[in-house]
Amino acid sequence: DENGAALPILGGVKYTGRQGRWNVGVLDVSVDSTDSLPGRNLAVARATYDLGGESAVGLLATDGQPGAGDGASTLGLDLRLGDSRFFGPGHSGSLWAWGLDTHTAGEGGDGSAYGVEAQSRNSTWEVSGLAQRVEEEFDPALGFVRRTGVDRSRLETEYTWRSDDPEAWVRSWETRIAVDVERDLVGNEDSWA
Repeated sequence: DENGAALPILGGVKYTGRQGRWNVGVLDVSVDSTDSLPGRNLAVARATYDLGGESAVGLLATDGQPGAGDGASTLGLDLRLGDSRFFGPGHSGSLWAWGLDTHTAGEGGDGSAYGVEAQSRNSTWEVSGLAQRVEEEFDPALGFVRRTGVDRSRLETEYTWRSDDPEAWVRSWETRIAVDVERDLVGNEDSWA
């Protein structure tokens, strides 16, 4: 509830399964009323379709408002393209793009969050980057968000040295450099590391 107390669960149904290239999961729970909240139904569904290799497209939907309010929903879509030989033998790569949209009955809570991440790696080097935006009004009622009203970008590279000597005291050494920048939606730099 609004004070952080657990809601009494009356019952629920969970289904997970796989059929061909489809993976599906559904959770539907009915919670009892409390002194401050009426009883309600909370549901989450996730489906993914295997595109082959290490690639898939997925859909996420939630419905219900565990706290005060009449209702809330979230709808999301994601795409992951990956291959252990993306840039040739020994050079893997992946690209992940996602988007979520929330709607809350009443005022506020109608917002979006979206982003893209990419990575390339081999036995010596790894390079990755991400860019994401979480709008101010984004409010996943059956989930959480660390912070709203922010743009985040990150670039990271890592080098791994490995010894050919099996008797060496140091068998490998990793060096990493990363830049992580967060800004509010107006563009004011908020933090970077």
